[in-house]
Amino acid sequence: MIGATTEYTILQIEQAAYYWQKREGPHDGISLGKTASCIAEIYGTMIYEHADSIAAHTIDDELVGRINMALTQQELPL
Repeated sequence: MIGATTEYTILQIEQAAYYWQKREGPHDGISLGKTASCIAEIYGTMIYEHADSIAAHTIDDELVGRINMALTQQELPL
């Protein structure tokens, strides 16, 4: 489980949404897959609330895992 003090910046949330958008269907150029959609909802709320970061403990644990996966995978060389 992620610690209560772990936070994600808005840039990290944006990167995670983009990561999952590229990997999940549908790939029609318009729709988002389930994970990308959930992360995009967090991103949109952060924009609306002018939030620079969000605490991990406020996000569903499964989604936190997917955000972490996206951020970790982006750091690996291709």
